Amino acid sequence: GYLKICAMVLGVGDEAPNIPAGISDADDMEANLLQPAGMQLRSATFSLKVYRAEDLPRMDVGFLQGLKKVFGGGDDQKELVDPYFKFSYAGRKAKTRVEYGSDNPEWKQNLKDSAGKNDSIGTYFLNVSNISSNNEEGFPPTFGPCYINFYGSPREFTSVDEYEDLNEGNGEGCAYRGRALVELATNIDDDKDASVADLEEEDCDRVKLYMRTRKYALHAAFHEATMIKDTDCPIEFEVSIGNNGNKLDDQVPTSSSTTPPTNAIFDGNYYHYLPWNKSKPCITVLSDWEDISKRTDNLNMLLNITDRLEKSLNEIRLQIKRQLPEEEIMTEIKSTIGTLKIDLSKSFQPMNGKSTSTILDRKMHEIRLAEVAYLKSAVQELELSNTLTVTQAVEEIENYTQRLKDIAYEPQISLPDVVIWMLYGEKRVAYYRIPAYEILYSSNFDPDATGRYCGKVQTLNLKYPGKKADKKWNIPCQLRVQLWLGLAKENSKWTEMLSGMGDLSIFAETYENQHNIAVWTTKGLSRPKFSDDKGELALDKENFIEPQGWIFENDWFLSPEISNQYENDTGRKFYLEDMFENEYRTIPGAKWQPAKEVWTNEAKQKVPSKEEVVLPKGWIWESDWKIDCDRAVDEDGWEYTLQGGYVPVEKNYHLERRRRWVRRRRLKDASAAKKKKPKSSSTEGWQYASSFSSKFHPKSSLTDFVRRRRWIRKLKAAKPSSPPVFIFTDEKHKTEYTFAPRMSLNMK
Repeated sequence: GYLKICAMVLGVGDEAPNIPAGISDADDMEANLLQPAGMQLRSATFSLKVYRAEDLPRMDVGFLQGLKKVFGGGDDQKELVDPYFKFSYAGRKAKTRVEYGSDNPEWKQNLKDSAGKNDSIGTYFLNVSNISSNNEEGFPPTFGPCYINFYGSPREFTSVDEYEDLNEGNGEGCAYRGRALVELATNIDDDKDASVADLEEEDCDRVKLYMRTRKYALHAAFHEATMIKDTDCPIEFEVSIGNNGNKLDDQVPTSSSTTPPTNAIFDGNYYHYLPWNKSKPCITVLSDWEDISKRTDNLNMLLNITDRLEKSLNEIRLQIKRQLPEEEIMTEIKSTIGTLKIDLSKSFQPMNGKSTSTILDRKMHEIRLAEVAYLKSAVQELELSNTLTVTQAVEEIENYTQRLKDIAYEPQISLPDVVIWMLYGEKRVAYYRIPAYEILYSSNFDPDATGRYCGKVQTLNLKYPGKKADKKWNIPCQLRVQLWLGLAKENSKWTEMLSGMGDLSIFAETYENQHNIAVWTTKGLSRPKFSDDKGELALDKENFIEPQGWIFENDWFLSPEISNQYENDTGRKFYLEDMFENEYRTIPGAKWQPAKEVWTNEAKQKVPSKEEVVLPKGWIWESDWKIDCDRAVDEDGWEYTLQGGYVPVEKNYHLERRRRWVRRRRLKDASAAKKKKPKSSSTEGWQYASSFSSKFHPKSSLTDFVRRRRWIRKLKAAKPSSPPVFIFTDEKHKTEYTFAPRMSLNMK
């Protein structure tokens, strides 16, 4: 890299001028280099071949697409993105032509580093030190042909993007933003003028070999979701790889990529959790990517070897800290050396002669083999040493660990990262990114070729996107989740893994919806009578047709959301019982009298009077009933209204008033409280809310205007060839759409 210095000589009394901050786009670094006398730089030109990109997000306001349909655009729908590719190094830039109206552009251009305000789709930093070597047998920067993945702000376009900096590479990108197929070469002593040129047809044909794909399956089983801050809407978790699994994007195939929407329950301390209990939600996402198993196998082997060595090194350090006898420590050291010697004897996947291997693949493989050969010799020499001390051994093992870390990286990973999102309704709140190779299953004979977290239950602390993530202890949610990624034909490895934990259930799901206009009805309803949980897809029960290879195990039955079966005091050690005393008058200024429903809750639902409230088992009262005056009320605790909001000052025109009574109770016997039976939903299975985007509850109130109930029907595998997907036909628009069933793991 380069260091930019601004040097000034000031005389007595001179005022220092303003020093410009940052680096101007017009700076030509190499033309202004200070270098030692006699030192000369060899000229070199980076040649970046840009073939194509795919999965780019929309970068224009969505309603423009609707206007096009209204005023006549036919079936030729614009993709609302006009992409070009820009390449920069040391202040020099070059860019491709603009491909208008394409989210899968093909540029087929060669860029050499010599490029109104545009929106950035994504940024990728290619570390020169990772794609070159400066030793005696080194090589200049080279890369690809290989896809590079872009990450940035969430793909859902808004006119004001609060996470726009992420698209510029400032901070960790929280969402996949597409990818591009590129190839980089360095031409030494090339003095040709920088330019942009179209690629030869031969190059375009050659690169097709690197575009062959295979079917992959991503699986996840969610075990726990804890440390959640309270929310007034149901919570879902979405798992995606690339753009596959993104439930808010209508351009991708349907998949069961989200957990069922669930209300959070208080955990008794500070946070909330999702009450999955013994029914753990599972997801499956199918996608197509290139087979880079040769690269990932070698990378995972090096990472697993390094992890084992580092774990043993930490154990040795702990023994030294505990001042154990030297003989015991030396025994641990010899065991570590013996394990490392076996690990270094493992065979790595060869790269020479592979049709899809690149120059960088072969160069890195040579470096790794040379380094492993050196470590083998060094370990053998250390093992035979008779004068070895504990201090010397620890220093040598630390050196081996660092040398392994120096070669345990892979710049040419075309598989996108796996992203887990926590959603509040349709709002993305928090996320976690996992490199795909860490959970990738390998059929290689050596188990070390499988990712170190593949199929293992991990504890993940989700984080907020953008600048909110800088607050280290601001954790929006902690997940315990099990992830597996592999070729679709090897799905049996995942199901075998789950079979030892419980039974996997797959079921169709639909929601029956109604709204209240004097009576509960579907007339004039803003969503289909039967739909998905978002109300976007019409899912009539009779239109569910068994997917190929699958059959229905039983008939439809009601299945209420489980969190609605929990009482409001669940998990709490103290609880404040409250109710409202209501009065009214029919004539302004008349005398107040008891209302028809004297005692109600906040939602104006009828509740028992103060004297009729029963103390739950395991609880004791800490106070008597008293009027709550710690609110915006008058001296007697009353608040007044005509219609709508309440105020503390009485006016003649006010026709209603109320005051709140409270009584505090404390949990004394937790075991007795736990024996209380769960609260049941209505006998008809309905759940109520003020709107479909609000939090649902099991009992109706005067402020509830919508209701829904959940129907499910179990599926059973007959002769499945793929995960089940339901196909529906929209008769009105003569189109088809798909819907994926839910899955859950019923723990033993």
